[in-house]
Amino acid sequence: MAFAAVLSLEIILRQNLYECRFSIPFDQRQEIFSMLKKVEKVLQVLQYSQYSSEELKSLEIKIRDAAYRAEDVIESWQTGLQKRVRKVDSKIEEEDVNITDLQKVVTEVHILMEEMVKIQDGSGDQNLQPWIFFTSRRAPIGQNTMVGFREDLMQKRSTLQ
Repeated sequence: MAFAAVLSLEIILRQNLYECRFSIPFDQRQEIFSMLKKVEKVLQVLQYSQYSSEELKSLEIKIRDAAYRAEDVIESWQTGLQKRVRKVDSKIEEEDVNITDLQKVVTEVHILMEEMVKIQDGSGDQNLQPWIFFTSRRAPIGQNTMVGFREDLMQKRSTLQ
């Protein structure tokens, strides 16, 4: 779940860097590139992550939510840039084209990823509990496995005979 959200964020950042339809100021382009590198690191960690504890699962949920927030910030940032290019608004708020909110969210994602790495690397071993997988067993032969439909089954059998 977090992997998909962060992957989507990475794609959006790449599109803004390489396929953008409007001019991005150089300093903001550098910041986006830096954020992209952080997001790529998060993706690498998430790719090999396993839900081995509730703590890791909780961190992944936080990462997912932060990635969604980052996408929202990017959308409003893009809207601000489009307004500036089209000069739709005579007075464009500076916040509309400021990416400090995006920096904050990406930094939050990166910090959460670092926490996840610490837990996975063993500093959080006391909290890790391996998943237990149970093999599925076959239904006993000759027994009806339907529950609560015995009367319906008998009625169907009698009409078929």
